[in-house]
Amino acid sequence: MHQPRPYGLFGAEPEGEDAAAVDALMRRLGNIKTLSGVDSLKMTRALPGGGIATAISMGGILKVIVQAPGEPPRLELGDGLAKATIPMFFSGVITKARVREGEAVEMDVTLQTRKRLAGYKDQLGPERLRLQRFVIEYGQRFKEFEPKTPTIYKHTQYMQLRPSWYSGAMAEVVQIAGGYGRQDFDQLPQTPLETAKLQVPKRVEIGIEHELSNMRLPGYSGKPPKNGQTRFGYRHNECHGVSFDDAGKPWLLQINSRGVYAMPLPMVPASTTKAFRQWATEEAKDDEIVWMLDRYGGMPSGEGFPESSNVFEAWRRAGVIIKLCETADFYDHLAYSSACGWSFNARGSEAYNTCYDYDEDVGLAYGLTYKMALALGAATFDGKLRKDWVREDPAEQARLDAYLMPLYRRASVDGAEGLAVKYKLRRIPAAELLGRSADKIDAEYTHWQNLEMEPIAPHQANVVRTNKGWLMNSGIKFAEPMLPELGLLTVPDKPLENWKGPEPKRDTIVFAYHTGHDLKVVKHFAEPRSHERQVEGNFEAEMIIGAWEQTEYEGESRITGSFYTTDIDEREEVAPREINTKLVGKDKGYGEIYYTFHAHFAMAGNMYRWRHYTHDRTVTTTSNRGKRMAVSVPYMCRDSVIYGREESAGPVIVETSRGMYSMADPYWYDIWTYSAGSHWTGAPTYKTKGYWPKDGNPVWCERELINKELIGGFSDSGPWLSPLQDVTPIVTFLEKGGGVSLSAGGAPPPFVPKNTREEKEFKTKATLDFSVFERPGHVADKLSESYFLPSPTAEGVLFYVDAIRNAAGETLYANLDEPGAEGRRKHFGYCKLADHNSAHHFIGVINE
Repeated sequence: MHQPRPYGLFGAEPEGEDAAAVDALMRRLGNIKTLSGVDSLKMTRALPGGGIATAISMGGILKVIVQAPGEPPRLELGDGLAKATIPMFFSGVITKARVREGEAVEMDVTLQTRKRLAGYKDQLGPERLRLQRFVIEYGQRFKEFEPKTPTIYKHTQYMQLRPSWYSGAMAEVVQIAGGYGRQDFDQLPQTPLETAKLQVPKRVEIGIEHELSNMRLPGYSGKPPKNGQTRFGYRHNECHGVSFDDAGKPWLLQINSRGVYAMPLPMVPASTTKAFRQWATEEAKDDEIVWMLDRYGGMPSGEGFPESSNVFEAWRRAGVIIKLCETADFYDHLAYSSACGWSFNARGSEAYNTCYDYDEDVGLAYGLTYKMALALGAATFDGKLRKDWVREDPAEQARLDAYLMPLYRRASVDGAEGLAVKYKLRRIPAAELLGRSADKIDAEYTHWQNLEMEPIAPHQANVVRTNKGWLMNSGIKFAEPMLPELGLLTVPDKPLENWKGPEPKRDTIVFAYHTGHDLKVVKHFAEPRSHERQVEGNFEAEMIIGAWEQTEYEGESRITGSFYTTDIDEREEVAPREINTKLVGKDKGYGEIYYTFHAHFAMAGNMYRWRHYTHDRTVTTTSNRGKRMAVSVPYMCRDSVIYGREESAGPVIVETSRGMYSMADPYWYDIWTYSAGSHWTGAPTYKTKGYWPKDGNPVWCERELINKELIGGFSDSGPWLSPLQDVTPIVTFLEKGGGVSLSAGGAPPPFVPKNTREEKEFKTKATLDFSVFERPGHVADKLSESYFLPSPTAEGVLFYVDAIRNAAGETLYANLDEPGAEGRRKHFGYCKLADHNSAHHFIGVINE
């Protein structure tokens, strides 16, 4: 492997194992870039310490961006006890997220929010708000979104940190938490809107306090973060999710190279009570809050896992933070994008993610898919005071209090770690506590501090690899926020110089995502083998009336189409030359009756008829058919795919012809007549009884004859004459009183033949679809060439396309950075607040 040339280091300074991993990544980047011959290359991988390194070589610049997990924010857990307060909650769409010093964030809010701000009285709060409450900068883990150069504007977290970067219920929680805003009310303008809090009637508050009854919270305060910043990760190296246990309770998940961890989803405790639900449902009739209560059993507070390792471990030892399984195998590989965290279904019972790597011995890249399956059991402890801590024996109660009080005092000076000890003690039966000694409190506190308790819930999970396959020039693009400019990057899966062939078959999952409960995947496909394709169609031996089609293939056929998805599969077998023949047969009925006498002067003859039909034949010959496919995962919308296809071909020759054809009627007849001058010889074997013809009048139908081979066929409509019938009107007389002609009649129906040949260029067919909901939405019948070009191009131009969706509430809405009606963005679904002019940032719960 090549030694790395000097590179620029941006972000955190890696140390220890992280430094070694960064150096190894840079060596690998240089090696792969040299052997693959690509101009631009980016590689991303998780670091042992929990950070992420993104190595970039573009335009002669070699650098690595290192993001450490970040300085842990100050943990504000208070006394660890549940409170009866409820935060004010805003729902709407941010209309101005970039502000100057002193300016406020602007938003349009929902009708329900206006009612909430007015205390659910007859009047309404304002429809459009300007609030310092939402001037919130990006948190430590989102530095990639900050402006790369100084600016007079302040970019709030509502500029690029969309909820749709996240997946499943986590996206909902991020959108909900975005509706609280800052809670440092002493630093805000002292106006009713800036400092608004949700007011509940006193009787309801009393009911809430009674239900909470001195409840200890498991590792969170139950209040939105004071600075209002989003606390959840969306990236490949560490992301958060939400799963529900057997009792329907939500759990927060943290996934990184150290494993999968779970803790109870931080909730506003007062919102989880029956008293609050009854008030919100029956009195306030707040459908946005009720939506949260139905989904989560309360209002998520927006708090995350403790980010300090000491505090994290303290709560893990308390059984609150539970390690579910390992993930090391997945994180040993490279990320398609730093933004590609795990995709969860709506219930959080499963998650998928993809990654890739290089087999440098073979000289090819390969893709891998991993599945996380979760089965979470209900919690066995709810944080309330144990009933056996209230002793009937006063002496025992005194001993118990004497033991616990100094431990609690010691824990109170130990900050967040001490709260974990207090929570841990609540889980201990009184009998066990009474059996311990109160003489050595320091030793006792150390004992409880270090004690590893059983998890508060029986959780199970595993991460397994479900798919592995080769990659080669797939062309799929992923959003990459670590770049100096906004853009998507093409996956670097070009073969290395040492690859000797042959070209491998590819049927490899490159992206997996969920829309609600449904898992969807994108597969990179190639079948290098070819074969002779058989004639296809429904041509028959006898084709008269109906429609038939047949396609012949000349040359070796191959499957075209480099991608297919769960929703769309337009791969096709194509040959160098395809000849399609369409035949349409139409019934034209019977022509004139034809008669003929056996010879000149013969008395006997026959009478026939034919049924006619036309054949319209269209032969289309197409050469060099091909199909291009392009897949992009848009900026700001993790669980979605933009899928473009374009079909082309060489010259197309279309030849048409129309011919008339006929089939004899199976019924035909003997006829005879007599005329002294014209029909006097060759008498028939049987002559009709009756009067003798004179001067060729009448002409008698002698008998019926049948061609049995034609019975029941196209021309058979049954007998059309009968023996002893006078057929004189049918026979053509040449002169009055004279004889009949030797033969006449039989003219077919009117018919105009047709023969054309046209050579024309194939009209390119294109379509662009967007998959973000249950069914893909059609975007356009054309797409930019940029979808098919690598990103960046040889000139260094990055491809960019973004999308967003509403994550929380009943409203189904998404829009995409492609032209829609009236010059606005293409959108799907409807939202009263959306004008389709931008990538809307929704906050709260959207039901309108």
